[in-house]
Order: sequence, then C-alpha cells, then structure tokens
Amino acid sequence: MAADEESEKTADVGLTGAITVTAEKRETEIQKTPVSVTLLTAADLEQRGIKGNEDLQFQVPALTFGVVFADTQISLRGIGNENITPGGDPGVALHVDGIYLGRPNAALIDFLELERVEVLRGPQGTLYGRNSTGGSINLLTRSASRDLTGRVDLGAGDYDLLRASGSVSGPLKEEKVFGLLSAGVQDRDGYHVNLVDSSTLDDNEYTAFRGKLDVDFSQRSRLELSGWIHDQGGAGSAAKALNDGFPNARESMRDATQTQDNEYSGFTGIFTHSTDNLELVSLSSVQESTTDLFLDSDGTAFPFQTVGTILDSEQISQELRLSSTDGGDGSWQVGLFYFEEDIVSDFELQSPFLGPYLIDSLVETQSFAVFGRYAHQVNDRVGLYAGVRYNDDDKSAVDTQFFPAFGLNFSIPQQVAYEEVSGDAGVNFQLSPQSFLFVKYSRGYKSGGFNLPGNGQPYLPEFVNAFEVGLKNLLSQDRVRLNATVFRYDYEDMQVFQISNFQTVIENAAQATVTGAEVELHARLAQGSLIDVSVAYLDATYDEFVSLDPLNPFAGFQDLSGNTLNRAPELTFRVAIQHAFDLGDSGYLTPRAEYNWRDDVFFRQFNLAQETQESFSRSDLRLMWESSTGAYRGSVWLKNLEDDDVIGNMLINSLNLSAMYYAPQTLGADFGLRF
Repeated sequence: MAADEESEKTADVGLTGAITVTAEKRETEIQKTPVSVTLLTAADLEQRGIKGNEDLQFQVPALTFGVVFADTQISLRGIGNENITPGGDPGVALHVDGIYLGRPNAALIDFLELERVEVLRGPQGTLYGRNSTGGSINLLTRSASRDLTGRVDLGAGDYDLLRASGSVSGPLKEEKVFGLLSAGVQDRDGYHVNLVDSSTLDDNEYTAFRGKLDVDFSQRSRLELSGWIHDQGGAGSAAKALNDGFPNARESMRDATQTQDNEYSGFTGIFTHSTDNLELVSLSSVQESTTDLFLDSDGTAFPFQTVGTILDSEQISQELRLSSTDGGDGSWQVGLFYFEEDIVSDFELQSPFLGPYLIDSLVETQSFAVFGRYAHQVNDRVGLYAGVRYNDDDKSAVDTQFFPAFGLNFSIPQQVAYEEVSGDAGVNFQLSPQSFLFVKYSRGYKSGGFNLPGNGQPYLPEFVNAFEVGLKNLLSQDRVRLNATVFRYDYEDMQVFQISNFQTVIENAAQATVTGAEVELHARLAQGSLIDVSVAYLDATYDEFVSLDPLNPFAGFQDLSGNTLNRAPELTFRVAIQHAFDLGDSGYLTPRAEYNWRDDVFFRQFNLAQETQESFSRSDLRLMWESSTGAYRGSVWLKNLEDDDVIGNMLINSLNLSAMYYAPQTLGADFGLRF
C-alpha cells in the first residue's frame, strides 16, 4: 500500500496547484507566501540525484557551496557563511526539522530520510529562533509512519563508489507511539591522487544513523524525539597548491598523509500542543561536534609544514513559539530563543625549521532572542504584516599561543556583547486568483565575534537593509508556475572572511550593496513531461572597503571599492527537462537532462585573476525506471558531462593560493526497494 501511494505521488510530480510550504512556521500555499522560497520534495531529491548541499547548489537560484576541509561555506545571493570561525554566526542558517545546526561542518551531512527541502532567500529573524542575514536552508525529515513501511537503497559508481541506506518505520503502540530507524553508509575513493604514495584525497567515507519516536498523547498534543549521528572519515578534501608545478588539478605530491575524523551528533525533542485558537511549540536540542584533522598544509613533497587541529563543540538550544490558529483576519506568532555553545579548539602547526606553533582557543557563546510577527488580512486581496526581533548576544574567548622558537607564550582574553533590534514588514496583493504580489522590507543582523585561531581580535556585527518585490503566477490551468523577484541589499560592516596560513582573518567592509533579480519557471507541458528553468542576476559590490592582501603585503592597504563580493556570480542559469514514458505493467521509464551555467566567481575580495573560477557549465544525465506499483526503482546517471576541473573554494595555504575542486565527471547506478 505504501509503495502504491508513493508511486502515485511520484507520477504527479510537477503539478503546480496547492503546494504547501512551512517557510512561515505554518502551512501556507507556496504561491501565496510572501518570501522567495525554493521547494524540493522527496521525489524531486530522488529524481535529481541530490545527496547533499553540494548537489543542492545547482537546484536553487544564486546558491553556492564550497568546502574548507571539514567545514563549509554556503552563499545565497552573494551573502552567506563566510565566517566559519569558532563562535561565528552564519549568514545562511541550516535547520533540520526547525532545529538550528550551529557548526559549519553540519552542512556536510548526507540528505538521509528527507521529506522535503525549503530554501528561503533573504534575512530571517521574526519567525525563526536563529536569525540570519542571507537566508535559511530547512531540511525536513520524514515523520514516523502510521503503518509499517520501509525502504532499501543501493548505489555503485566509478571511483569505487559503494553506498547503501535503508529505513523501517511503523507503529510501536497502536495509535499512540510510532518509530523510525534509518541508516546510511558510503565509501568512495578520492578524486585527487598523491603521487608520493598513490593515496587519494577528496574521498567520501561516512556512516550515518537517525532515529525518531513520535508519541501522540492526544489529537491536540504530540511529542517527537529524534537522535542522529554522522561520522565522516577518510582523507577529506584536497587543497591543491596552484603553484606546485603539477598542471593536473587532481594530482599533487605530499610528504604527509592527510586524515580526518569528523562526527556530528544530536538529540532533539519537539513538543506541540494545540487548542481551538492557539498552538504552542517547544523545540529543544543538544548537539555535539568533533573535528579531528591532520594534513600536509604546504601541499608539496617537501617537509615544510603540517597542521593538526581538533575542535570540540557542545551546543544547546531551546525555542518556544506561540501562535494563533483561529483562521481569522489577523494571525500572530511570538517566540523565545536561547542558544549556548562552548567550543574548545587545539591547533598545532609543525615545521622542521621553526618547530611547533600551538594555539588553544576556548569560545563561549550565549544568545537570547525574543521575536514575533503579526499579519492582518485587510480584505480578500490585500494583506499586511510586521515583525520585530530583539537579540542579546554575549561571547567570550581565550586564545593561548605557544611558539617556543620565538619564546612566545601568552593568552589573549576577549569578551563582546551586543544588543540589537531588527525586524521586517510587508504588504501582499492577490492581483487575481492566479497572481500574487508581495513587497517587503527586512532589517537583518549578525553578531560579531573573534578572529580564531589567529590574533583573537574581535570583529563587529553585520547589518543589512533588504528590500524585495516578488510576483508569483499560476498559468495554463495551474500547469505553469512562474515566479520573479527583484531585490536590493544595503550592507553595513559586512563581515569579509579569508583563511591565511590556517588562521582566520575577518574584516568589516564599511559598506556593500547587492542588487539582483531571479526568475523560476516550473511547467508541466503534457502528461509526464516537466521542465524547470531558473535565472539569477547579481550585482554585488563593495562600496567602501580597504584591506591588506597577505599574498602581496608590499602593496599596502588597497581600496577595494567596486570589487565583486566573494561567491557572487553575476549570472546563473539552469534548465532541466524530463518525460515519464508509461510502459503499462512494466512501470515508468523517465529520462532526464539538466544543464547549469555559472558566471565568474571570485573567492577573495581582491578579485585577482588567479583567485577566480571562470564561467563554467555543467550537464547531468539520468535515466530512471520505476515499477507500476512503485515498489522497485532504479537509475543510471552521469554527472558533470563536461568533466571540467571547477574550483569550489580557495584559501591561502603557506603563503600559496590553494584550490578545492568540485567532483569530476562521475558515472553510477542506483537501485531501490519500497514496502
């Protein structure tokens, strides 16, 4: 029965009628929600082969994703997680089932057991416990099923890729308690070869587990308990020194073997109680993250420098939300949010010439917020809303540095505190049953912090005034969804990030401006035929910014006004098309083709040619089969048909510029069973 229902849903993918999202913390129709949001259902994720955030970036307008060893940098509309320092706040927040995941390495988790993904663009704060200036990626996992269901998925591909995942879900106590248990494992050789010993980097080796327990106390009260663990091993990502003398982007010589052991785990509890007019939601979470990384930091065969770092993070969060549910002309939501994180970081740089250089850091963060929003429906066509948020952020750090060769042994204690008010307001117009127009203003805030590991000096908070106008349309008897948005962001004290010799350098650009436009088209051309098109344009520049380039310090402080922001391609374009052929009792056969094009991307604020990924295209092909009952499915796929070496991120490594590359061309097959 469950397989039949899923098959029906899969066959109907692309219908663009009353599709709902939870972007506003309550279910609303996506075409009547005053926010720029991209929705991907479980069927979308499967049909497009999306396994994580690196794949997701090619599905969402103006989204970029880059890896920095065990951490990540995500950007939306040129604004994002530039700051990966201990205690740093994200520009783009990552949530799982409404729970904020505070460490950048959380974005490396596999998309295991997802029901849908919602990507919100623009500042968030009056509806969300954790505020962000660039947007939010919301991963929503499957709930435990009321009937016994399960799945098994197997995959294999080149680079000795082997992966398997499965889940089982069902009632544990009839009509009261329901459970879900899922697991996944993957092992893939690396794309990058160390010519010294033929070992590989850029591999992917992980195990993951997730469990859920749903307790229905009554029709009005429900508790969902969830626990997860993601353990990633292997060598990890490769930083290719661009001047190492090897022209092949996937080869280098390293005298030390790189290793990583990264673990992210958590336990959450979500309690919901409703009355005739109100709903109370409590979200509680305890999370732990450990990163253990050792690498040949100079990226050459010479024993010049190695780096080892261990970072342990413990975080707790508590969010309470109370909202109206009476369905009248006015609706409101108020909330409280508390977040606490303790991070211990041990950094060791070893050089045969200078000996060890050690930095031990302790960072403590406490954040408290009150937030709320009121919306009023003036009449059938016009709606208004306004929201406000108060933040109280306290951070302290102790940075202890030990450099025996120079007789250095000192500690740098620091403490900062910020209290800020932000908010948003907007007006909506239902121009016709098929057209919805929204105009909104948002004031976003991201707290300051410390340059760690590094000089320990604090940097300032970041502020943005965001203006946006969006038009959402349903056309051709709801077979076509056409949405367009124009926006402008005015930034004050933008936090600009770079890594120099594995130490963080965060500066505040005095001012920056981002203007842009996005268009998304989703169309069902005929029975079984789907087409997706998206275009994003960005003009993202520093208005006032003076900085010193560690690669060229003799140039002195440079005026970077007019330079393009990091990870802000001027133009991105995507088109995908698929058609499901009905084979009768033999099921459905669906070929799919997808093409992406991305403009030049700068990875540092100096906009030099050697620190740029030039414009590139990427094409993916997939052939899918599904049985008529939906119980069996399989696919063969080819990713990155062009097989170009595309840089996904850059950093300064031993005063050399190093690049981290996206995956080359890959080929594989998947098989799945549903019951």
